[in-house]
Amino acid sequence: MNAKEKIIKAKIGLWLTDPFFATLPSKLKLVEDNTCLAAWTDGVNIGYNPKFIEKLNLDEVKSIIAEEGLHVGLLHNLRQPEEAQKDSELHGLWNQACDYAIYNILKQARFKIPENSCYNPAFSGKSTEQIYPLLVQQQKEKQKEGNGQDPDLDLDLDQDQGQGQKTNSGQNQKPYQSPGEVRPYPGENPGQKPTLAELS
Repeated sequence: MNAKEKIIKAKIGLWLTDPFFATLPSKLKLVEDNTCLAAWTDGVNIGYNPKFIEKLNLDEVKSIIAEEGLHVGLLHNLRQPEEAQKDSELHGLWNQACDYAIYNILKQARFKIPENSCYNPAFSGKSTEQIYPLLVQQQKEKQKEGNGQDPDLDLDLDQDQGQGQKTNSGQNQKPYQSPGEVRPYPGENPGQKPTLAELS
């Protein structure tokens, strides 16, 4: 089974097990993209690297499809702050904030999250806009220390939120990689928010 066949099978499986999450990505066009790390969406397409998809099992692919659908349903590509649109580093942090928010939703829905994806129970119930400034502050602190970004994100959140965790608890984890990148909407007016007619 090649990558596209696996994605199609995963989408069918979503309709059978999680129809809500299947509805959101159902109108998105699949685009093979060997230049991306894993997958992305711009509100119209789902781009994917076949090598990334081929390494995942079917349940993990279902979570990727559901994730891309939630990016669109939550309008993450339209909610991105202007500063993150102009700065690649901040854009990366916005993408991470989106993933943290979504993976808490998917984890609660009992999806199988791919290894080394970003999941932190400390962010449960928080929106992307609440998570993003925490990541920016963390980045600034690490840069002052000269260490760069810490992928484990040991954030000082409310005590009742618990400590940050990754999908794996092992000590020799690979750096965080965002499976789902949020890209600008490619509508009739690039750089501008789409009309309701364009989204429908």
